[in-house]
Amino acid sequence: MKVSTKHYLQRFLALSSWSMILYLGPPRLLKVIFGNSEGDVDMLPTRIQLSKKTWDKLQYLQTQTRLTPNVTARLAINMALRDTRSATVNTSQPDQVHTINRDVLFGENDKAYEALFRQFYNDYDISADIQSVIRSLIESGLHKLGHLRKFSDLRSIFLVDS
Repeated sequence: MKVSTKHYLQRFLALSSWSMILYLGPPRLLKVIFGNSEGDVDMLPTRIQLSKKTWDKLQYLQTQTRLTPNVTARLAINMALRDTRSATVNTSQPDQVHTINRDVLFGENDKAYEALFRQFYNDYDISADIQSVIRSLIESGLHKLGHLRKFSDLRSIFLVDS
């Protein structure tokens, strides 16, 4: 049975949305997204600086899977947040950077990702800047995606063990 690219992408978006709800719980998710009565400012910077090595890995995965780097980065963030035991924040600034706009990286889901980052900050008492956290989560998630060699390998990520 041949499964289309559209099916995998729909499954990814549904899984990432559900992982956000399951991770935070519906009431906490709403509180984190909409903030408190004082009115929180945007946490995400308008431009995110990724290391050249990370960007090269994203481009390599694009040639293997045909997923754009921003979609692969979103998947990597979700994979890193799924298993936060191994997530560490590297605060060192990379020598060479590639800048990507927030709108490109997160798309229309920027508020949902901001909620995930806020919860990650709260759960682990992180004091590092958001650039370092995003960069570290993408790098950690890419390490977990290292087994991808072709688009059909994504299937293993979305299969749920019964």
